[in-house]
Amino acid sequence: MTDTVEARKGHNSQAGELAAIAERIAGKMEEITELNADVKAIMEAAKGLGYDGGAIKQLVQLRDEEKRAKFQKRIGALIDYSEALGEPTLIP
Repeated sequence: MTDTVEARKGHNSQAGELAAIAERIAGKMEEITELNADVKAIMEAAKGLGYDGGAIKQLVQLRDEEKRAKFQKRIGALIDYSEALGEPTLIP
């Protein structure tokens, strides 16, 4: 019978730990939802001022060096492809 009691104690401890982890995750998910709402409001305000929302998102993403490098590579490929097809260059 002591094995069963000890197993329950360990299980209860793990259950409490798991509940604490789940609560922390739920809290962070709630914060993410709130932050996303803030970003949406900022984007709507920018659009209201006449800015292009897609361009702003791209600009913010390009602050990441890795994403910037991929973007530059893609632009280079677009230029090469348009030139190979004899089309006007997309980017002056």
